[in-house]
Amino acid sequence: MTLSELRSEVRKNLGYTDVTDTELNNSIDIAINYILTKDLVSEGLRPFRKSADVDTTADTEYISLSTLTGFRRIAEDGVKIKSGDDYIDLAPMNLIEMGSADTGEPSYYEVSYNGSTPRMYLRPIPDDTYTIRIYYYASPTELSSDDDEADLSVLYGDLPLIVGATWYIARQRGLYEIVKYWENEYEKEKSKLFRWQHHLKEGNIPTDYNLYL
Repeated sequence: MTLSELRSEVRKNLGYTDVTDTELNNSIDIAINYILTKDLVSEGLRPFRKSADVDTTADTEYISLSTLTGFRRIAEDGVKIKSGDDYIDLAPMNLIEMGSADTGEPSYYEVSYNGSTPRMYLRPIPDDTYTIRIYYYASPTELSSDDDEADLSVLYGDLPLIVGATWYIARQRGLYEIVKYWENEYEKEKSKLFRWQHHLKEGNIPTDYNLYL
């Protein structure tokens, strides 16, 4: 579900029908992002495995990884370069071993951090535009646009976010007659999520997550 759809489900759970209530809508968005990026992460939600194709720039020795939202580290699949219709592995190597700054088609890479900005250095330095496929793990990031969709929603499901945000808002607004119910529902959904996650290698997402519920 998108952020807009998640918000609608939370509002429905709380019994609020006024879709123009800006204060409530903003509060729900805050609640959804809190559950996604803080509460579930603090409980042990693992980064998700993702991939992205990035084009090199001629005579530029690195690719900025800041465009890979939530980037944590390179996944086991590593880094590949497009060659015709195939993708060929690039070999990991540290910059000292990479040595000279010759130009050509890259064969090696290293990920390093310049301050808080991760970069992928390539050797040889690209002499043209090459497509690099990067497999990586990413932490959940906040949803800001109505059309944004969480990786958790895509790869697992929406219920932990919907139920967790409902509990959060019920508690915030002092709806004590329903707080305990939604707290219990959220604990159930977290238990299902982490039981599902426990059966997986990090980032290895099955097609039927209900197998582990």
